Amino acid sequence: MTAELQARIEVEGRSPLIIKDTFAGFGFSGGRAPQSLFAQLAAAVNLLTYNSFKPVRINRIDCETHLLPGRQSAEIEAIALDSETYSPGETLKASVYLLPYKGLRQRMPVTLQLPADLPEGTYTAMVCDDLTNVRRQLRDNPNWTNPQNLDQVFGALTVQTSVHRTHLVVRVPLDAAGVALDGNSLPDLPPSMVQMLGSTRKTGAQSMGSALVSRKPTNWVIQGSESARFTVTKNKRIRGQD
Repeated sequence: MTAELQARIEVEGRSPLIIKDTFAGFGFSGGRAPQSLFAQLAAAVNLLTYNSFKPVRINRIDCETHLLPGRQSAEIEAIALDSETYSPGETLKASVYLLPYKGLRQRMPVTLQLPADLPEGTYTAMVCDDLTNVRRQLRDNPNWTNPQNLDQVFGALTVQTSVHRTHLVVRVPLDAAGVALDGNSLPDLPPSMVQMLGSTRKTGAQSMGSALVSRKPTNWVIQGSESARFTVTKNKRIRGQD
């Protein structure tokens, strides 16, 4: 089956947490389906109820589920970049090949805008499902994986509940650009400062990761990931003329 879930958790004094996602696959069928389907909702409520910072009052939970016949999922088979070399500010273009469940292979074009100030070097473009992307996004910020206050608990939950499993994601990880220190996020630091703070145990600082991300809606629940490497250079056009 395929299930569409919409849930709204209203917390006193806070913006509501919204879950709007689609589920399909082996783990969401048979007797295990209800437990798997509502696991994210249960985990969010559990984290709020038993947080170690301040009592939280949940005023209301609304949940609506629609069950659709058939398994509307697709596996990522491959990614092919249109070029192995890009200049800062260009648009990365790629073809992603998907294999729908009991269906024919599909090609989907995807794009990702590269910043004009992107440093030269070698990068990895990963195409993946949005659940994988969000998990990596959480790991990039130590204040979300190990929150130090209630605001950071809600920040982590907002990221977790933003998952859309029908989105095809292109993700390019970048070098650490900040640190988490004493429960505070210090982004956009010079690389030398990140290295200095992160290399000593005395400060307790942890490096914060970042990534370039683009999402594309599809008709399937996306599963899996594939990667391809590319180079960024300011002299791309000159080299192409040599």
